[in-house]
Amino acid sequence: MQHECFLLTSVILFLNKRDLFAEKIDIVPLSIAYPDFGGPQGYQPALNYIRKKFLRLNKTPEKNIYVHVTCATDTQQVQVVLDSTFDTIITRNMQRSGLM
Repeated sequence: MQHECFLLTSVILFLNKRDLFAEKIDIVPLSIAYPDFGGPQGYQPALNYIRKKFLRLNKTPEKNIYVHVTCATDTQQVQVVLDSTFDTIITRNMQRSGLM
């Protein structure tokens, strides 16, 4: 994300398979993969930790990072995420072109 080609681009991060993650995180502690994770066991604390790890990689404060937690087999939810993603892309392009 630090390459000059990406300095002014937004990032859309899809964390897919939320249903499987929710099942597995109750069985396998996140601290096995991430020893520095000190939060409580459970879906939401683990998800927040992973989301923050990605967001901390952003060294450019002007860069927007949009995180969507998805389950690709949930077609209604995927449609909402895609609509939001397209809206983000269109809005950002309109802002850059001076139309907004």
